[in-house]
Amino acid sequence: MRDLNVTSLPNYRNANSLIVLAIAAAFINGGASPDRGAFAQHTQAPPNSGPGMRPGMGPGMGPGANPVRIPGQADPNGPKGPVQELKIDPVNFPPGFTLPPAKSPLMDEGQPFVSADELKKISKDLSKYSNVLRNATSTDADKALLRMGLKYRIAMMCLRENRPQLSTLHDLVTKDLVNAASTPSLTGPQVKTFRQLLMQELVALIDPLLTTQDYYVRLHLVLILGELNLTEENSKLSLKLEAYAPSLESLVKVITNPEQPDAVKVCAVNGIVRLMKLGNPIFPLRMTVGQALAGELQRAGTHPWYQMRLAGAMSVVDVNVDQAGKPFVVNALVGVLKDVGRPYLVRAEAAKSLGRIPLPPVVKTGDITQAVGGFALQLAKAAQQAPPQQKDDPRWKGEFIRVYLAFQQLDANDFMADKKSKAGLLNSAQGAAKPIYDLVLPMVVSTLHGQRLTVQQIQALEASVGPQPAGGAAPAEKNATEKTATEKTSAENKTDPMTTVGKRP
Repeated sequence: MRDLNVTSLPNYRNANSLIVLAIAAAFINGGASPDRGAFAQHTQAPPNSGPGMRPGMGPGMGPGANPVRIPGQADPNGPKGPVQELKIDPVNFPPGFTLPPAKSPLMDEGQPFVSADELKKISKDLSKYSNVLRNATSTDADKALLRMGLKYRIAMMCLRENRPQLSTLHDLVTKDLVNAASTPSLTGPQVKTFRQLLMQELVALIDPLLTTQDYYVRLHLVLILGELNLTEENSKLSLKLEAYAPSLESLVKVITNPEQPDAVKVCAVNGIVRLMKLGNPIFPLRMTVGQALAGELQRAGTHPWYQMRLAGAMSVVDVNVDQAGKPFVVNALVGVLKDVGRPYLVRAEAAKSLGRIPLPPVVKTGDITQAVGGFALQLAKAAQQAPPQQKDDPRWKGEFIRVYLAFQQLDANDFMADKKSKAGLLNSAQGAAKPIYDLVLPMVVSTLHGQRLTVQQIQALEASVGPQPAGGAAPAEKNATEKTATEKTSAENKTDPMTTVGKRP
């Protein structure tokens, strides 16, 4: 990336399906963040483990160790005298104790899709289904076999006893889609026509199940919808990879349904981003997607992770204004950017998206860059008040990287929502972004190098964008000694910001 030491940047990805699946249960069971300790306990050695101890042994269980005291047994090394009676309140909970959230019925309950007898009957014709799938035949009888085979695949996923095999069953559906119309004698138009029929049948089958099946099945069905491709890459047939855009309609229903868990909605938003980037949705569908994302982004009380995904998804909406001529995409993102009640990471994602959407004539580009600069000032004050403690401290890096990406491309493949123009306000704001960018860039560099932001950096940005509402704790007042050290570090940054790695004022 320009103007930055690229080797200093951490891996930056929009979606990580493994992380989404890992936090899924946390979303549905009360919205709590995943407990890192739960992950760490599987990787750390048991306490007091050592030679001669088998996995699972606890303290005092190895050879020569002191014996473990049985619960309730008197401690021979404890204080002497009468044992105090343990008093237990049979009515009230201990102070500070809170009950865990009740498990949602959605985790286990789902309506039956296909009876066991029907499923057994369908399975007898699976070989015929495979032939139709591979050879792309489309008579009325072939279409019936196609629907039957797809129904069998999805029905197997809906069986409660098959929950441990959901990923395997998901892969079988994916394999069917990849192998569809794979006979070498087929032409490119024949392949595309058959695959379009296949995708239509599959979406029609999945759509009603998104409100009747349990949480785990919904999650996999939503993932499948986001993975659908109208055509796969095939140079021999002159076909390019193209996502199946019509499945966007089903995913929009998911995110606009107030009964859907946020975890399922996160997967739906990730699918929307992929389909919008790799597909070719018609204008009315793009408008529907944009309005749905904007509406969800403005809704209060949703999980911060979901808000962040929504803000990021707005970057692929290639729509200027709504039917009334209002720039609803810009308005939604600027509203998030200025909302001091939202997490900094959500607001930073909105800033990044503002550098990737078309700016209609009714919007002044200077106003957008000023809004991004105003947020950067609030972020800088908060970061200066609670700076990173060491070079590899990840604190604030994600937020400042996103602010940087509001102005610049991530890489050569990072484009605006129109899929043609370079991303970043520096490339779309007709020069209006350069003054703010020049003030923000040193802050980004300092943060990536684990340095504390200086008062001079913050004052320079504030002089450009003006005072901002409190978006975080104000920087602490420095004494004369600290000011001298800060000014020295500031001079070093101006000379060569990349040589100050590990130095702090």
